[in-house]
Amino acid sequence: YRPGEEEERLPIHLLTQSGHIKELSRQSDIVDAISGKRRTDHKLYFPMDLIVDMSEKAEEKKAIMKLLGLG
Repeated sequence: YRPGEEEERLPIHLLTQSGHIKELSRQSDIVDAISGKRRTDHKLYFPMDLIVDMSEKAEEKKAIMKLLGLG
């Protein structure tokens, strides 16, 4: 089930309670996940002890803490 691709099967539409028609993979995370679309997720890991010990680099520490949602 890959809506929008050549030689695809017909998309499955849902009628929402509000009367709108929505395509299934846009409403279901499970269908979206198994539809074969390639997904990427980038993560940056940084040792917490090094962040805590960045006393000489206050601006860099502040920026990292903000990105981590800790500052």
